[in-house]
Amino acid sequence: MKIDALRIKNFRGLINFDCTPKEKNVIISGPNGSGKSALVDAIDFLFTGKITRLTGTGARELSLKEHGPHVDHDAYPVQYN
Repeated sequence: MKIDALRIKNFRGLINFDCTPKEKNVIISGPNGSGKSALVDAIDFLFTGKITRLTGTGARELSLKEHGPHVDHDAYPVQYN
């Protein structure tokens, strides 16, 4: 599957992110805390409905509800199942 365009709003640390890849491959780089993992988590959530790194045996007490949203934003309340 190919992503032709991606728009992420208010997901974890990403307030407003837009990307239209021009080539087959994309490199994500930046300093710690710049949103690289949040971007990967958003794409994971898009395709699976969950954040895989927050589930499974190694995740212990991590949860999507508590550790998924990192942006304090009341305009769009997030509901988790």
